[in-house]
Amino acid sequence: MKVLIADDHHIVRKGLREILLKDRAVKEVSEVDNGYEVIEMTRKQKFDVIILDISMPGMNGLDLAEKVREIRPDMPVILCSGYNKLLNLQKTKEMGVQFINKPIIISDMIRTIRLIFEKGEDAR
Repeated sequence: MKVLIADDHHIVRKGLREILLKDRAVKEVSEVDNGYEVIEMTRKQKFDVIILDISMPGMNGLDLAEKVREIRPDMPVILCSGYNKLLNLQKTKEMGVQFINKPIIISDMIRTIRLIFEKGEDAR
């Protein structure tokens, strides 16, 4: 499984990367720190899941999730935020975007990624 992590906090990206790579289903993890890089990478590569921080320079995670879906409508997206009161959770559900609260509970993240991956395998 190929994962793209987008978060403007270096330590969050590195920590999440290390934890994800311990799961044998995760083969590759790429990292970016802003929404524009997510769009560029989404155009160039196919990821199995994209993990987005809701608050990043240049573009917020919800708007970015919409842009990603314009480029790759079937791309699974997980939004992460410690500001869920500011997030329109109904809109994320309508978009088919998963949501995980920060601080991230690793078991929740792994479970969500595995469910996404299993759904993808069933569709193949």
